[in-house]
Amino acid sequence: MSLLRCEGVTKYFGGLRALDGVDLVVDPGEIVGLVGPNGSGKTTLMNAISGTFGINAGRVEFDGTDVTGMRPHQRAHLGIARTFQIPKPLPSLSVIDNVALAYTFGRDQVPMGRARQLAGDLLAELELAGKALAPVAHLNLHERKLLGIARALGLEPRLLLLDEVLAGLNPTEVDLGLAMITAVRDRGVAVIYIEHNVKAVTSISDRLYVLNRGTNLVDGNPRDVVADERVVAAYLGDAHADPA
Repeated sequence: MSLLRCEGVTKYFGGLRALDGVDLVVDPGEIVGLVGPNGSGKTTLMNAISGTFGINAGRVEFDGTDVTGMRPHQRAHLGIARTFQIPKPLPSLSVIDNVALAYTFGRDQVPMGRARQLAGDLLAELELAGKALAPVAHLNLHERKLLGIARALGLEPRLLLLDEVLAGLNPTEVDLGLAMITAVRDRGVAVIYIEHNVKAVTSISDRLYVLNRGTNLVDGNPRDVVADERVVAAYLGDAHADPA
């Protein structure tokens, strides 16, 4: 059974139809890439899956449960976590307490003492142990993005929604980020990954969905998808017609 199933998801903002009958399926332990032009509805779909806002039509099902009407915290307790394009840590807390707080709120809702231990272990995995006691303001962009992922993983999710976590990073940081996303999948966590770096998202995704103007354009094997004439015309341009 699929872990996540979106069927006919539709969202209006006033007279603007941001999503128009979008379908998406994610299986357990799978990395699904989500790409498309700016304004195609990618982040709106993330918000619909996480419960950031409600939808006007359609259905979101997680592990066989209809979560369409659930609030974000209810979905988080079921195992859906997300990051944001702009990291949103709690500035009054240290790095480790940002992550520990997530553990107290996650699926197991562990006590704060144990949460700090788990947070320390996770920060070590992400090579942030040296900044554990530092204020968030002392982190650079790459470290803040890693902290955002650590906070999401602290919820102990079964599905992680990553929204452009590589944006603004240098090539070395991008490679480290891709390795980290793969490691998340190896922990048994399914991933939906929004990214404009087509080479990067193609390299690690099991399947790729392309949205255009709020609708499904193409989905399937990443190499086949990025070579599809419709994707080249709507999003990539001729320079990307050969994904090799």
